[in-house]
Amino acid sequence: MRADGTDARLRCWPVVRVSERTVTWNRSQRNSDTRKERAVPGIVGHLHTLGPISSEHLGNERPIYIWLPSSYDTAADRHYPVLYMQDGQNLFTDQLAFGREWQVDEQMARLGVLGLEAIVVGIPNAGEQRMAEYSPFGDASGHAGRGDQYLQFLLDEIMPLIRRHFRVIDTRDTTGIMGSSLGALISLYAFFRHPDRFGFVGAMSPALWFNDCALLELIEHAPLVDGRIYLDMGTAEGDEHLGHVHRLHEGLLRKGYRPGETLFYVEEDYARHDEDAWARRLRTALYFLLPCAPSTCRETRRTATPNPTAHLSRVSRGCWLRAHGPCKHHSLSSNLA
Repeated sequence: MRADGTDARLRCWPVVRVSERTVTWNRSQRNSDTRKERAVPGIVGHLHTLGPISSEHLGNERPIYIWLPSSYDTAADRHYPVLYMQDGQNLFTDQLAFGREWQVDEQMARLGVLGLEAIVVGIPNAGEQRMAEYSPFGDASGHAGRGDQYLQFLLDEIMPLIRRHFRVIDTRDTTGIMGSSLGALISLYAFFRHPDRFGFVGAMSPALWFNDCALLELIEHAPLVDGRIYLDMGTAEGDEHLGHVHRLHEGLLRKGYRPGETLFYVEEDYARHDEDAWARRLRTALYFLLPCAPSTCRETRRTATPNPTAHLSRVSRGCWLRAHGPCKHHSLSSNLA
C-alpha cells in the first residue's frame, strides 16, 4: 500500500486533463462547398463529420465520424495511422449512441500521452441492414450477406475520402480495422480477405456463431496474414461463445501468431456482451494494436512492464481481466506504476 492509500500492485494510466470541447460537425455534400455546422458537447479532442456519404456499392448513405488527435492542428506536417471502427455512432458520445458510448475519444487522449496517436474513423451501422452489411455470409433465412459490398464501400469510397481530407499514413502497417460482435466479425473477415490493406485488427466479443461458424472455417484455411490481432470475450457471454473464441485463439496460435507480439487475447470474468464491457477493455486493445511513432513515443516505454493489462488487473464492479500472453509490442514504463 502506498502512502496515498493506493494499491502498489495496480498500475494506473497517467491522468490526462483535457478540457471539454464543443465540437463542430462539418456536414458537406461530396461535390459541394456548402457546410452546415452544429455543436456537440462532451467530446475530448476534435470530432468531425463528413457526409452523409452516399455509397454506390450499398445504395444507401450515412455520415462518417472522424476523431483527430490533439496534436493534429499543431503538427501540420505530421501524418497519422488510421483505425476504421464499426458501429461509429457508439464510439464517441451517448448523444449519438443507441446504447452506451465506447469512450474512444477519452481513451485515445490518454494513449496520446504515451505517444500512441491515430486518426479514428467511425462508420455508423445502417440500422436494419447492420446484420447483412457486417456479414459476408448468408443467414439462416437464406438472405445473402452484404459484407463484401460493405468492404468495397470502405475500401473504394471511404478510405480514399479520408486520404483526401486528412493526413493519414497510407500504408497497410498503419491501417487497422476494429469492431465488436458482428462488427468484429466483419473486421476479422476484412483482415484476412484483404491482407494488403489492413495491418492490424481488433475483434471484441466476435459473433463467430454466425452462419454455423463460417468465419472460423474461413480463417482456419486462410494463410497467415502478417500483422497484429487483438481478441477478447467476457465469461458472462456464455459457454458457447467462449468455446468459439477459444477455438479461434488456439487456431491462430497454430497458424503461427505469437502471444504478446502478434496476438493478444483477453478474457474478462463476469463481463457481458455490451458497450460497457467493450469500453472497459478498449484501452488495452488500442495499446496493443496501435503502431508506435518513434519520433513521439517516449524512450521509457521500451522498458519494464510486459503486460498492457497490468493497469486493469482489477476493473469496475468486481470484474477481472486475464491476458493470455505477455505483450512485447509495447511496454509500459515502470514510472507509470
